[in-house]
Amino acid sequence: MAQNSNDAADKVKLLLQQENEKTGILISRIKLFIIFVLFVIFYLTTKGFQEGRNFNLTLAMMLMYVVLLTAESVLAHRRIQNRWTKHIFAVSDFVALSAIMFSYHSQYLQPAQMFLKSPTYVYFFLFITIQSLRTQTIYVIVSGISAIICWLTLFGFALVKEPMKITFNHLESVSSDYILVGAELDKILILALFTAVLAKVVRNNQKLRKQSVGYYVLTEERSKQKNLQLHLEKEKAEEANRAKSRFLDIISHELNTPLNGILGLTQLQMLKDPESRELKSIMSKGQTLLSHVSRILRFTEVEVRSATQIDKDTDTREVLIEAMDFYKRSKLEHINTFCCKLQGPLIASFDKGKVVDIIYELLSNADKNSNQNEIYLDASILDEKHYRLLVIEVTDQGRGMSEEQILVALELFSQTQETNTREEGGIGLGLPMTKQLAASMDAWIEIFSQKNVGTTVYLKIPQDRS
Repeated sequence: MAQNSNDAADKVKLLLQQENEKTGILISRIKLFIIFVLFVIFYLTTKGFQEGRNFNLTLAMMLMYVVLLTAESVLAHRRIQNRWTKHIFAVSDFVALSAIMFSYHSQYLQPAQMFLKSPTYVYFFLFITIQSLRTQTIYVIVSGISAIICWLTLFGFALVKEPMKITFNHLESVSSDYILVGAELDKILILALFTAVLAKVVRNNQKLRKQSVGYYVLTEERSKQKNLQLHLEKEKAEEANRAKSRFLDIISHELNTPLNGILGLTQLQMLKDPESRELKSIMSKGQTLLSHVSRILRFTEVEVRSATQIDKDTDTREVLIEAMDFYKRSKLEHINTFCCKLQGPLIASFDKGKVVDIIYELLSNADKNSNQNEIYLDASILDEKHYRLLVIEVTDQGRGMSEEQILVALELFSQTQETNTREEGGIGLGLPMTKQLAASMDAWIEIFSQKNVGTTVYLKIPQDRS
């Protein structure tokens, strides 16, 4: 359990690291876009290129910053950035912005106070916000402190350069080059508060992010463990089922040989004494037992035989008659009448062998539940919206079943009524066997029954699906 917890923690760290690497690439691209916008603005400022100077300080600063951003982008794409390089690049953003702003106003020979009136102050907030994408508080704090230091440097330079250009009149500071000290202190205070609030938001987001990623990883690990456990349990169940089938197969074969010998000897004795009640009883019970053994053998074959061989363009009526004749030949006595209602040929595609087996079991079930009645076989094609169905039905006029009894009858080795089991025999394999055979060829059975009226079992086999 401890090992699983450690693995989950390591996976959480790995996912967060991968996400941070992607964020580093995104941040470098955003910065390059911003410097591109600044360059376009500078380029469109005509005077910037009309000074007649051989060296343009603002352009040089921009190019140096582009080289720095390119290096950051390369490191981010190669995923070789560490914590210190991220801090260095975060600090360099505000140093570069301050240098670009200083060089831009210097080329106009403007007084130092004008540096503080430029819109570059807004970019400071933008670059602090960009660092919040890393979802780590330390980078926001480092960026905020760097922004405050750079702005204090510009403010101090302006005070030293023009100490007499100080005013406490807001209107005068707006309409002239005078410095409003309170306004500059407000800017620094706003930068500090903005950094603190953003750091708190990032901190909360970081906690929630770790919790969500950890919950996802833990859920995924639990799901894998559960699937593995289910897989092992399934293998155990399948192995137990195979062992059961092998056991039934061996026992059935071992019983089949002596039973045939007993029945053969009994038949020879009946030739000498055909009216012997004891011999007739031995013969009847022996045939019943042999029938049960044969059905167990057939059931084990059904479990093993999962492959389906589709016989195309098969006449359904011929298959119904074949199954009906096969059942009649396997029974010595019949108290019911069998009738096929399907008059003409009905062409369909299905596994002929499995359908014959299913019909055999359905006829056997109907024969046991009826007494001196007619049992009908019929078939038809049902056109659904997306596919066609071959519907084969077996109808008897027997005692019928309730809904609860239908559910019981579909379970292995189950009987709907104990008294019927004692009187008529049966081990509860008929309907479960048909259910498994039908499922193996993507078909299914449906049972409609009414007490003391009769039962109809439908075998529905999908045809060519559109």
